[in-house]
Amino acid sequence: MHQTMEAGFKNGVISLNERAGIYYAGQEISGALNFKLEHTLTFRAITLQITGAGRVQWIEKETIKYHDMKHYGETMYKGTEEYFNHVQILCGGQGVSQLQPQDYTLTFKFQIPHSAPSSFKGNHGYVCYHIVAYIEFLDPLMPCEEVMREIQVIAPYRLYKSRLSINEPITLIFDEMYSSGCLCEPNPLHITIVLSRSGFCPGDTVPITVKAVNESGVKVLAIIFEISDETLANIQVTRYRSQRPRAEMSPAAVVLAEGRTAPLAAHARRSFSCDLKIPQMMVYDLRNCSLIDVLYYFKATIKLSGFNSNREQVSEIQLGMIPLDKKSVAWDTSFADQLPKSPPPDPSTPTTPGITAFEPGFKVTPVPVMSSFQITKPYPVEIGFRVSNTDLSNTLYGYHAPYNHDGAPGGNLTNNEPPYPLSQPSAPSML
Repeated sequence: MHQTMEAGFKNGVISLNERAGIYYAGQEISGALNFKLEHTLTFRAITLQITGAGRVQWIEKETIKYHDMKHYGETMYKGTEEYFNHVQILCGGQGVSQLQPQDYTLTFKFQIPHSAPSSFKGNHGYVCYHIVAYIEFLDPLMPCEEVMREIQVIAPYRLYKSRLSINEPITLIFDEMYSSGCLCEPNPLHITIVLSRSGFCPGDTVPITVKAVNESGVKVLAIIFEISDETLANIQVTRYRSQRPRAEMSPAAVVLAEGRTAPLAAHARRSFSCDLKIPQMMVYDLRNCSLIDVLYYFKATIKLSGFNSNREQVSEIQLGMIPLDKKSVAWDTSFADQLPKSPPPDPSTPTTPGITAFEPGFKVTPVPVMSSFQITKPYPVEIGFRVSNTDLSNTLYGYHAPYNHDGAPGGNLTNNEPPYPLSQPSAPSML
């Protein structure tokens, strides 16, 4: 129990077995709701809700020309999907109950599904997971008080399960013909760039070999360090997909690492090697998210002298957290605080569905409901007042309004937004 915790349910704390709130997909959460009361609390139920959801949203400006007149407008693209949404009563739930002034702890456990995608927050979308405990009062017009904690889920992508042939080398070949002048016969420029494999983990060194045969009179400025450079870069590309209307957008790529080669003059041959160091970084596995993709590419760019255009080639690579030898997470100790303390769970083990709530270790006093507290519809009103047409049934036990994902773009997830696609089993329809 937190000794310095302020009194009141809304000032409570959700404590977890992973103190940083970081879990692997498939890992079990063991937690407790801790709160302190200074006055008797009368309530219907204290409920726990654990959710995982994704959302994308962006706005594109457009210009329409009609009869020499320009019309400006905006189109909003958005989409949502839900990965799980489990609700469990921790205390009460049978009529009306009371808790006396003291400290309280309600314990629970929940296993994150193995299929949960990685937590992700970008400029145009997110994948977020939340644990929310809320209390429902006897009066349905009283707003629920809640305690919320966000958790981070890491889907540990296993390189040995990659759809790419990650043990196979990547070969990029540049074959061009150039002449020294208008009357000169063109001669070949041949450059071969080879990566030993296509799958890597954060912190790995990527060995690159380059073989260049330049029989033309054109200088390859990209490998002359003093003038320009040839950039061999690992690039992270994020792609967002909307549902209404259906569209796709990709922001500018992010360069994660780059290396430079030695120069190659005209009429020269050379073989050399260089290494790229992949930084210690979070690798996002979003294969089970239909709204957001995070892809990784190896890109080679060659800059030539004169008015010759640059040449570039791109090949997809795979970054993962568990290497080919199936050992534990490959990670530098300096980045260990961003990982769970427990090892990644075996993905072949079955997932325990739902939330398990443990019996409270304190007495819950049932309270008989007086007739003045009973709810009838419509409410009796005095002459001169019109009965509201609002259906109050949703404010009773069993419903909790969607909460705001703190810091995420777009605000609340709405209940009337279907998942994408509609038949996707990992994202059931929202309530």
